[in-house]
Amino acid sequence: MSVKIGLCMASSQAISQVVLPPVNLGGSSFMDGVAGPGWLYQETLSHYRSTAFTDSNGDTIPGNNEANISVALSHLALITEKKVWGGFYGAEILLAVVNAEIGTVFGPKGNSLGFGDLIISPFLVQWTDSKLFGKPYWHRLNFNFILPTGSYDPNKSVNVGNNVFSFNPHYAFTLKLSPKFEVSARLHYLWNSKNNDPNPNVASNHTQPGQAFHMNLATSYEFAPGWRGGVAGYYLKQLTDHRIDGVDIAGSREQVFGIGPGISYANKGNIFHLNVYFESQAENRTEGSFLLFRYSKIF
Repeated sequence: MSVKIGLCMASSQAISQVVLPPVNLGGSSFMDGVAGPGWLYQETLSHYRSTAFTDSNGDTIPGNNEANISVALSHLALITEKKVWGGFYGAEILLAVVNAEIGTVFGPKGNSLGFGDLIISPFLVQWTDSKLFGKPYWHRLNFNFILPTGSYDPNKSVNVGNNVFSFNPHYAFTLKLSPKFEVSARLHYLWNSKNNDPNPNVASNHTQPGQAFHMNLATSYEFAPGWRGGVAGYYLKQLTDHRIDGVDIAGSREQVFGIGPGISYANKGNIFHLNVYFESQAENRTEGSFLLFRYSKIF
């Protein structure tokens, strides 16, 4: 999961008031589809920095604009031995502590520290013994819900909670093309409810972020026992406009692409990941880079 600041540039009243909620961009990478029955505890620490805020054409907005966002994300999951649809049934819960510091010359300014929105999945299915093109294939279907529990104040221009309910299911897989070489991906769809308590500057009864597709992609090679190196990336594309009082905001759709190197180490149920991402092709969002460290413990 990563936290980014999106911008709607279609109306001066709407700037930064209707944005996509934070989603998993780059938070999963190598061997993502591989899992089996048992408990997983995971802690992810990341820091994102940007000095470029883009408009609907992808052009950088002039001025001294900056975003620094640090996230500590805790993740607990259980995959049981109960079979559903031929795979193992499971559930998970995720909660982030976020510190966001934003400074712009055109509007959003301030800082916010607190809990982000709670993410839960009451239903996931993990398949462990599939084949694709005759190669080992692990895959998972997960129904994530983002609940509006995070820190939110409608009078603030910077919030770590979003005050919307979101449905964000995903399908993840890992294909082992050889004993040492793998490709992984996680494909998400995002739907968002209305925010019935928007910032008063919007002068509206409710706002609604658009729907979006986003994905993580990765490939890695095991160059030593337990050690993997490779490349990971992500892409987000908003598919429908943001809305204010049910009216579409033209030119409000967000987009971003990120890619960078990564390394991981696994030993006796302990897994460490380190990834660096550099963004490009941003529209109506910040464009920057971030560093991510992830520790996983499998019980």
